[in-house]
Amino acid sequence: MAGIVIGFVTLALFLLFAGLWIAVCTTVHNSFNAASSEPVAQCQADIRSVEVAVDAFQAQKGSYADPPAAWSAGTYTSNYAPLTSATDGGPYLREPPTTNEYVIEYDSSGNVWVAQPNTFESSFEVNQGIAADSDACELAASG
Repeated sequence: MAGIVIGFVTLALFLLFAGLWIAVCTTVHNSFNAASSEPVAQCQADIRSVEVAVDAFQAQKGSYADPPAAWSAGTYTSNYAPLTSATDGGPYLREPPTTNEYVIEYDSSGNVWVAQPNTFESSFEVNQGIAADSDACELAASG
């Protein structure tokens, strides 16, 4: 009788331990996934905001905004001036997207694209556009 009781108690303790182990592993896994997908979600939101701002500028002005200089770390913020300025019907965008996890650029043809942090392209490349590659934000944010 004691052997049967000890067996059931041991089985119950094992199942309890296994359940706790699964719960801990699931929590850690979900936390990791949430943290790793956050920059991608923010990138997707930012690129859509820039696309809306570029389209709003074009709808009001009749042409797309033209960045004043070639894209670089030094010109990034000033290149967003046509979209963030309060003059001539703006601002179309409150502030430029940050460059910590990715870089979002646009051109005078209405193209908007994303690149890896500290990577500034002189012109639009089709594979970096969100329309051509829905994983562009994931690729850019992953570095």
